[in-house]
Amino acid sequence: GRFTQIGRSWDTKGTNEIDIVALNTLDSKALIAEVKRDGHRINENILRIKAESLHHDLAGYEVEYGGFSLNNM
Repeated sequence: GRFTQIGRSWDTKGTNEIDIVALNTLDSKALIAEVKRDGHRINENILRIKAESLHHDLAGYEVEYGGFSLNNM
């Protein structure tokens, strides 16, 4: 209930896939997240590099980065 749009993103080459891009357009907040079976494989630094292509689209949004694994279910 805290997001108004949820989707995924990848660059034109298909190399930088982002599993979750969730936006709250009412509060100008965004969540960019990885989803992995093994939570130890989630690397926020790599996620931030992959998300650089979204910076223009998310200008004005407060962006949060995170990860989800089977432990979150």
